[in-house]
Amino acid sequence: MFVDNFTPIYYLMFAPILIWAGVLAWRWWKTPELGEQVYDSNVEKGLISGKIPRDEFIRSFANAERPRLGIYQCGVALFALVILPMIVSGFYGMSQSMNNWGEDNIQLTVSQESVGSILGDFITILIVMAVNVALLAAVTFFYYRNRPPSLKSEIRRLEERYK
Repeated sequence: MFVDNFTPIYYLMFAPILIWAGVLAWRWWKTPELGEQVYDSNVEKGLISGKIPRDEFIRSFANAERPRLGIYQCGVALFALVILPMIVSGFYGMSQSMNNWGEDNIQLTVSQESVGSILGDFITILIVMAVNVALLAAVTFFYYRNRPPSLKSEIRRLEERYK
């Protein structure tokens, strides 16, 4: 396997995503505990009725407040990082072969080669950015199309159910 100076940097880019995923997993598992605290605080302050069962409020709280969008975005970031080498190798190679300016010309100058290389790098960067923006837009659209109910609507539903 060919390893250059950028390969370790590429593998280091997985660390923040894995830390982010760990924080999201921790928040996912701690949401019911936070729901217990919210229930106790809201009943004590009189913001919600004590007639609402504690376990049902906690279940509704967890349904409304778990970090779903963050998990979707973290998954897309991991996916984009995994496909990054394929995108770069595919489009960079294509742009380099398309930008051999003056290949048949005997008077090939360094500046013409540099312009082709810079243009190929620029096109590759634009394509990588476009793919990432498209993935992020798709996952955000999916989340907002299928988002869970808000906590306010869940509390309203529970209040009406247990009058």
